[in-house]
Amino acid sequence: MAFTDYIDLRTAVIEEVGAPEIADRFDRLTKLAEAALNRTLRTRYQITTSALTIASGAASLPSNFAEVIGLFDAQGRELLARPHQLTAQTYQRGQYSVTGTQIRGADGDYSLQYYAKLPTLTASLTTSNWLLENFPSVYLYAVSVEALKHLRRIDEVSAVASVLAGEMASVATDDFAARYARGGVRVQGCTP
Repeated sequence: MAFTDYIDLRTAVIEEVGAPEIADRFDRLTKLAEAALNRTLRTRYQITTSALTIASGAASLPSNFAEVIGLFDAQGRELLARPHQLTAQTYQRGQYSVTGTQIRGADGDYSLQYYAKLPTLTASLTTSNWLLENFPSVYLYAVSVEALKHLRRIDEVSAVASVLAGEMASVATDDFAARYARGGVRVQGCTP
């Protein structure tokens, strides 16, 4: 069940929920599904690095920002994330906070590593992204859940949401295996 683009996904969701009348609302349903996925999905495919300059204590976050992985100074040292309330008055070197659409910290040039939001499929009918290419069933069930909610078929929502949860677990397993399959643990200190 591979989809090559947005139009293939639309056809598959319409068939899945058996409701051709959702075609004219499909963009909105897809955006709702993407918003839900952006709240929970964190994989290696989303890891992005961006240069940013903090001036006058603040810099705008990238438009596709979902979550910080780390903020690094010019020497590659990672800064410590602090709650905004603790750092609002003065930003000591080595500390930062995220507030709304800004990152706050001491002035300087930094490298922000973060999880990026999903590139939306609604840009055109032939659009695709990494999730649709690698895990098409996640999109199928995520948009199907939104379509069933829209159609007020609540009894079916939980069944499809359960299938979606299984697909999301598969994504997490795949991501974990790709990142850490060859990882090891080294005990530090004296050993007997």
